[in-house]
Amino acid sequence: MKLITDVSVMSRPIVAGRGLTPASLFNAGGTGAWFDPSDSSTLFVDAEGTQSALEGDAIARIANKTGSAIPALQPAPLARPKLGRVPVSGRRNILSDSEDASSYRWAPEGVIIAQPDETFPKPLSGPQAIWSVTETNADTPHRVRATQLSVVAGLTYTASIYAKAGTADRLHVVFFSSGNAWTGGASFDLTHGTLLSGGVNATISDAGNGWYRCAIKTLAGGTNTFGQIIWGLSSVGAYPGNTGNTVYLTGRMLEIAPHMTPYQLVTSAFDVSEAGQDSTSYLDADQNDSSVTWTAPDGVYTVAYAGSGGAVVISDGQTLSGPTEVMQTTPIAEYVAINRALTQLERNSLAAYLEHKGAGL
Repeated sequence: MKLITDVSVMSRPIVAGRGLTPASLFNAGGTGAWFDPSDSSTLFVDAEGTQSALEGDAIARIANKTGSAIPALQPAPLARPKLGRVPVSGRRNILSDSEDASSYRWAPEGVIIAQPDETFPKPLSGPQAIWSVTETNADTPHRVRATQLSVVAGLTYTASIYAKAGTADRLHVVFFSSGNAWTGGASFDLTHGTLLSGGVNATISDAGNGWYRCAIKTLAGGTNTFGQIIWGLSSVGAYPGNTGNTVYLTGRMLEIAPHMTPYQLVTSAFDVSEAGQDSTSYLDADQNDSSVTWTAPDGVYTVAYAGSGGAVVISDGQTLSGPTEVMQTTPIAEYVAINRALTQLERNSLAAYLEHKGAGL
């Protein structure tokens, strides 16, 4: 935990979720504000508070959980922060639209992508939105690409995808970047679940119902913004396709790591989740130009928040009056302001609570 405070706070392991929430502080006396992005019932896309918000929405109003009628507001649409969520372990999957092959980010070439009916077997764990990838009869490469990826020299990247044999049973994965700065490749047998090429840098693991998770790692030899991952039905480049050749794909993932880790679903830049992991909800300042303010009654407050990088900030003796900014940092997972000093135990409890709320940021 990174703790920033103008009076030192003792490290004390207090488990969040045993009633040691900001509600306890206000029950013990004082008024102010408590804004919690994880409480969807308090978030609205309109300043009047009539339309509830979802991940990725711009937030216009946040209800005050102290019971006060003073909300946090941003009437200007372009200045509203986005609501996001991320696993408490943090985001690892660099790719977006990890299960949505209808997105332009899947960049099909020489293939037709379609979604099978709901009865088609899915992996036993991991992604649930699956796609068929079928060759056209054009004389061209037959593949799906993730394009315009930013890579950094000297870092090891691992790409993975869930694949299942259809009428074809080969999957070929290739890394490529401008100037051949970042390359690697592997081939997989989707009938027998075996590795055909790729050596120690490639793996294939059983995901159930005939699905396999195929992965390959490589070291970036240069820094650029034009990296690509190519998933092909053949290892060769252009060739006359066969409309009878189909494989099934889903669950793309690219991470900075020397090995594959548990799959993260990335619906958008502001909506990342992982099965079996709690999520942190947060407000993102969208390049530091978004804000929400509440109208603080005149007073001297203790102000605390959970912010970016796991920072927990507790500041004493803050004189507040009138419009007061909530977005102290980017992103922010919780904000509390109470018009009194806290006891040492209250500070310890609040620090533990905020650390829990900000995990993953």
